[in-house]
Amino acid sequence: MPSVDLAPLAAHPIFGPAQDADLAHSTLSLRGNVSQNAQNIDADGASAAPRPRRAMCIRETDVIIAVGPQIRIAPVARDSTSKIPYKVLNAPNVRFNVSQMTLNPTGKLLAVSDGHQAVVVILPRFGYWKADAKEVEVKSLVIGPQYHKRKGSPSIVKLDWHPWGEHGALLLVGTSDGNIREYEVSKDPEEPQQQISFMPPPTRKTILADVAERELVSFSLAAGQADWGPLTLYGLMRSGDIYAFSPYMPVRAAIPSGYVWSLKHYVSEKLDAAEHRPGFAALYEQQLRFVQALADQLPSNKAVAGGHAILVSAPKLTNLAVARQGPFLLQPEPHEILDGSSDAVDFVYVQVQADSKLELGVVLVSYQNGKVDILLDLDKVEARWEHGQAPVDMDQTLTVFESIDLGTCETLRVAGCTDIAEATAQNYPLFQVDPVYSDTVYVYHSFGIHCLWLRRWVTAILAAIGPNASQSPKALPEALTTDVICMLDTTQRDTGYATPVIGLTVPNHIYTSYGLVALTASLKCIVFDLSIRYDTRQHPLRRSEPLAQSPQDVKAFVCTLEPWSVPAIFQTPGVVAGAPRIRIPPSPANSKEIVVNPDTLRLFGSTVDALMKELAAVRSGSQDIQMRVMLQQIEQARQVHAASVLNASVVKLRAYDGNRVKQRIEQAKTWQKELLQRMDRAVQLNMDAVSPMLSKAESEWFEEIRLAKRKVQGQDGGSLQTRTDAIETELDQLRPDMSKLSLTVRKPSAPMGSSQSLRVMKRLREEADLIKDLTSKLLSLRERLGMVQEST
Repeated sequence: MPSVDLAPLAAHPIFGPAQDADLAHSTLSLRGNVSQNAQNIDADGASAAPRPRRAMCIRETDVIIAVGPQIRIAPVARDSTSKIPYKVLNAPNVRFNVSQMTLNPTGKLLAVSDGHQAVVVILPRFGYWKADAKEVEVKSLVIGPQYHKRKGSPSIVKLDWHPWGEHGALLLVGTSDGNIREYEVSKDPEEPQQQISFMPPPTRKTILADVAERELVSFSLAAGQADWGPLTLYGLMRSGDIYAFSPYMPVRAAIPSGYVWSLKHYVSEKLDAAEHRPGFAALYEQQLRFVQALADQLPSNKAVAGGHAILVSAPKLTNLAVARQGPFLLQPEPHEILDGSSDAVDFVYVQVQADSKLELGVVLVSYQNGKVDILLDLDKVEARWEHGQAPVDMDQTLTVFESIDLGTCETLRVAGCTDIAEATAQNYPLFQVDPVYSDTVYVYHSFGIHCLWLRRWVTAILAAIGPNASQSPKALPEALTTDVICMLDTTQRDTGYATPVIGLTVPNHIYTSYGLVALTASLKCIVFDLSIRYDTRQHPLRRSEPLAQSPQDVKAFVCTLEPWSVPAIFQTPGVVAGAPRIRIPPSPANSKEIVVNPDTLRLFGSTVDALMKELAAVRSGSQDIQMRVMLQQIEQARQVHAASVLNASVVKLRAYDGNRVKQRIEQAKTWQKELLQRMDRAVQLNMDAVSPMLSKAESEWFEEIRLAKRKVQGQDGGSLQTRTDAIETELDQLRPDMSKLSLTVRKPSAPMGSSQSLRVMKRLREEADLIKDLTSKLLSLRERLGMVQEST
C-alpha cells in the first residue's frame, strides 16, 4: 500500500462549516475584545469563557475533527467516487460542543469533553466507509457522571490515556480542583478506580492567599528507563507551581517486565550506598519492598517474561499514602514577562535521547502571555510516602535552562492592543510532541504555531555529563539555546483580528507521510510537509592494526579537501532559519480595503528588506554548496584514478604469484599425506612395543570373527551367502511371471471373507518379519566380514 500524501488534506470537505452554526468566522480580537464567534457555547446555549482546544486527531489513515457537537471522520486520502464527503459519528451521549478530544493507544476509543462532562466514544472499524449512510451509529460511555456532569462540579482541564492501561482503556481525567481520577473504561466507566489530589487537605490554618495556587490546569506522566520516571505523575497549577506524585501506578497495569527488573536493580544500588547518606536507608527499604511486590507478580523466568508487558496490580504494602511532593523549586529563577496574563496553561514532560543513547528529561511549561519555560529534570523524583522517614535534604528542584518568549505581547502591541492582559487571557498555548523525534515540540496557540527544537543543546549537555566526557569541567557555549521557529502566523494586523489554532497533530503511521496538520477556528486546514532527518556527519572509522609494516617511503593516500561544514542558513533541519511567516488571508466577511499609509509602507519595506537579506544568504549558501560539489567531483576523479592504478597492481601481483601459490598448495598436500603415513607407522610401532602378543580377549574375538566368516562365506552349500544367492536367483526367475499374472488377473467373482483375509494378512506379516530378520542378519554379517578383512 503506497504512502498517503497529507497535502490534499487541506482541501478536504471534512473541514467545511456546520449547517446549524456559523463557525467559519471565529476570530480573536488583537485589541483585547473576543468576538462572539470565538467564544465557546455550552450545551444550554450560554456563553462560557474560552478553553484550551484539542479539536483534531488522526487515527492511522483517518482524520477526526470536532465541529460543535459533531464528530466527523473521513479517510485522509479523499475518495473522489464517493458521494459522501465525510461521516458523522452519531454518539447518543455527545450533545455538547466538544472542546478537547484524545485518542487511546489502540485507536479504538476516543475521549471527548466540553469542560464539564467526559464521554468515551467507541470508534467504528476501518470498514465504516463502505456504508452508504452519512451517519455512523456508535456506542458511547459517560465517564463519572456523578463527579463531572452534575451542576457545580469542577471543570475538566485535561483528558489523557495511561500507556500502561489494559487494552489501552485506562483514562485519566484531571479537574480544576486538583483531582486526577483514574477510570478503567472497559470495567466501570462511572466509578474511578482511584483518585489522587494535588491539593493539600484543608485545615483551619489554611490561608488561601492565591486561588491560582489551588487550581489545576494540566498534568503529565514522566518518562525514564531504570528510575521512578514512568511511575511519576506531575501536576501544574495556574500559578505555575509544579507538584508530583511518585509512585503513581494504576490499580491494574500492563507494566513492561524489563522495567521492573531495572527498577529493582536501581533501588538495590541506592540501598547499598545509603550507609554513606544518613536518613535514606528507611526510605530505600520502603521503595525496595514496593518494587519487590511488583517483581513477585512477574514470571520467575526473566527469559520467559522478556520485555513484554505483564498485567500486575498496584502493591498495597502499608496504610501509608503516597506523598505529594512540591512545589518544586525552580533554580535559577525563570525570566518573567511583565506584560499580559502570567497564568500557566500546559505542561509536558519529554525524554530526549542523544546520539550516545543517553537520555535527558526536559519539562516544558507554557503561559498565556507566550512564555515557555524549559526545565531540566536532573535530580529524578524518588518514591515517597506520607508520614515516612523522609530525609531532610530531599527537596525537589528543577533546573531552569531557558525562558522563551514567543512574541505574543509584541504582536499585540504592534497591532495597537490597549489591554494586553485581557487579550492574552484568551490565549492558551498547548504542546504537541513530535512522535518521531522527541526533541521537537510544537506549540499552537491563538496567534499561530511555533516549533521548539531542543536537540542542539541537549546533545551538548549529554556530551558534557556523559561517561565519555573529560574530567575537567567544560562550560557550554553561551549562544547554545533552543531553536524557535514560527511556522504559522494567524494574525491580521490590518483587520485587528487573529484566527486561533484549535488542533494540531503529527501523523505517525507507516501509510501516511510525515507532516504537520493544523486546524484553525475557522475550519481551515494547514499542512506542513516535514522531512526525515539523515545524519550526514562523518563518523570516525575504527583503525585496525596493520597486518604488515609498509615501507617508510610510501606516503598515505588521504583526501585533500577540508571537512565540510553546512552553511548557517541551512543548519536548521526541515526549514530555513528566519523564513518568512505564513499568514492566513482574512475571511471575506472581515476583509477590508488596504489603506496605503506610512505604517503599511514601512511594514512592507521592512518585510521586503528581510526577505532580500534572506534570499542573499540562501544564494550565497547555494554558491558554496555548488563549489563544494565541484571540488567533490574533482576529488572523486582523483580517487577513481588512484583506485584504477591500485587495481592494475593487484592484477599483476595475482598473475605473477598465481602459479607459485598453486605449486605450494600441491606441495603442502603431498607433505600432509607423508605426515599421515609416518603418524600411522609411529602409532603401530608404539602399539607393538606396548603389547607385541595378542591378549586372550583379542584372540577369542578374532576366533569368533573367523567362525562368523566361515558361516557367512563357507564353501558348503549351507552358508548364508549361498542361500542368499539362491533366493535372489529364484526371485529373478519369478518376477517376469508375476508381472504377467498381475496384468492378466481379474477381479474375483466373490469378495474374500473376513476370516480368510485375517489368515492371509497374518501369514504375510510373518513372512515380512522373517524377511526383515534375515536382512538385518545379512547386514550385520557383512559389517563384521568387512572388519575381519581390514584386520587381516
